[in-house]
Amino acid sequence: TDTTAIRLSSIAIIKKGEQIPKDQKIDSPFLVGEAMFYPVLGEPVSKAIKQLPFFFTIYPALGSTFVPQLLVELLQGNNTLASAPLKLPPPNETGKIPYVGQLPLSSLQPGEYTLRVTVRSDKGSATRSMKFMLQN
Repeated sequence: TDTTAIRLSSIAIIKKGEQIPKDQKIDSPFLVGEAMFYPVLGEPVSKAIKQLPFFFTIYPALGSTFVPQLLVELLQGNNTLASAPLKLPPPNETGKIPYVGQLPLSSLQPGEYTLRVTVRSDKGSATRSMKFMLQN
C-alpha cells in the first residue's frame, strides 16, 4: 500500500446505522465513532428516504499536515447535476478521516445516478465513483 499519496476507500451508500455500546469492541471499516453503518448492496434506493446517506474513508499521506480538500459530485450520465466542496473533519486517532454525508433526493427523478468523490492534498488526489438506481 502506498502511504506517500492520499488514498480513498470505496463509497458505500448507507442502508441503516445503529449506535454501538462503547464497551463493545468491533473492528469494522463501517464503524465511525460509536455508530455502525450497514451499506446498500446493489438494491435500488427509494426516494422516500429523502436523503441519501453515504460513507467513505480518506487515508491521508503519511506525514502530510495538509488538510485534504473534498469535492462531492452527483452525475446522471455525463451531466454533472450538483457539485459541492465539503469540509472534512480532522483525522481520527488512527490517522484516517471517516466521512459520512447526505445527498438530498427530493429534486431527482427516478433513474441511474453516479456519486463521485474526489480528495486532493499536497500528496496527489484520489477519485472514486458509485452508481446507484433511484426509484419512487
